[in-house]
Amino acid sequence: MTTTESKPRAKASAKPKAPPKPKAQRREETTTRILDVAEALFARDGLHGVTLKAVAKEAGVDTALLHYYFDDKNRLFSTVFGRRAEVVNQLRLDSLDRYEAEHGDAMTVSGAIDAFLR
Repeated sequence: MTTTESKPRAKASAKPKAPPKPKAQRREETTTRILDVAEALFARDGLHGVTLKAVAKEAGVDTALLHYYFDDKNRLFSTVFGRRAEVVNQLRLDSLDRYEAEHGDAMTVSGAIDAFLR
C-alpha cells in the first residue's frame, strides 16, 4: 500500500522576501531610532532620569549596542544635543533672514537679537 504525501505549497499570493538592507543603512536606521528615543526620554525625564537600559529597551536594541555606538550616557546626550542644535541654529538663521528682509536698512541690534531668540 502506497501513500502519497503532499508537500505544503506556498501560497500563490505570498510576496517574495525583500533583499536584506545594506549594513550601512541598517546602522543608520538603528542609530536614528536610538537618538529619537533618547531625545524623547531626555526631554521627558532629564539627563539624570534616563538610563542607557531604558533607552535600549525603548529602542529595541541591546544595551551593549548603545555602549558600542556612544560609549556612555553623556556621549549619547551630547550627540542628541548636537543633532538638535543643528536644527535650532538653522531656524535662528532663517528667522534672522526674515527679519533682515522685513526691515532692510532699518534693522536694529535689539530687533536682530529678538529675531535670533524667537
